[in-house]
Amino acid sequence: MICGLRRWQAGATQGRGHARPIASEALLLGWPGFDSSAEEVEEAGSRPACNAMRSIAGRHLDQFNNHMLTPEQEQWINHLSDTEKVSVIPFDPTCDGKFLKIKELIQSVLGFEQSVEHRGASSLGISGQDEIDVYVPVPVEKFDKVISLVTDLLGKPRSHYPLKRARFVKYVEKKHIDIFVINQEDVGWKDCNKFHSFLLSHPQALDSYRKLKEESAGRSVREYYRRKIEFINEVLSKISEV
Repeated sequence: MICGLRRWQAGATQGRGHARPIASEALLLGWPGFDSSAEEVEEAGSRPACNAMRSIAGRHLDQFNNHMLTPEQEQWINHLSDTEKVSVIPFDPTCDGKFLKIKELIQSVLGFEQSVEHRGASSLGISGQDEIDVYVPVPVEKFDKVISLVTDLLGKPRSHYPLKRARFVKYVEKKHIDIFVINQEDVGWKDCNKFHSFLLSHPQALDSYRKLKEESAGRSVREYYRRKIEFINEVLSKISEV
């Protein structure tokens, strides 16, 4: 799965030949797992950790685009369109309010103790593809029950990977919102959180990510996601080294 960008891919429960956006399914698409989170790296305070973090934060975005993709990521990338173009818009400051409406709606069914997380470009305050990514992390033993409850609330999922994740779609004031029920132990969700936390705590890296997205406007969907995943892989690999 991927954190925070519109995807074009046939879903597990979708008919063939039907192109559709899949938000946040790139980061959750088989990232390698790492033991320490970005927060743990920060708290460790070791000199190697600090150096590694600075090496990412201070690097020009072109230097991020050389990290190899995994075979699974290459396979996924090659299924994306190389003719359809990506549109990137400036950050929409109304996103936080719209996210809160969705959070309240979901918690009205699942309970207010249920975590509902805002991720993707809109959660980082940067340019994106005019959508909001929402994640509902749940224990694996509750996964099927939660899917059933959210299906009653939002309708049939647009994609469903058993005991891993399911994607639902909702619109709030014409804003496209992708809602993912996700196994909280899934490696993709854990890496999504590492990447998100790192960008929030390293403004230079976040700015490089913003520039990558803005400079990718007008590129093909396939090229856009290749550049994005290479960037994410590079950040995760550096986090894993410290």
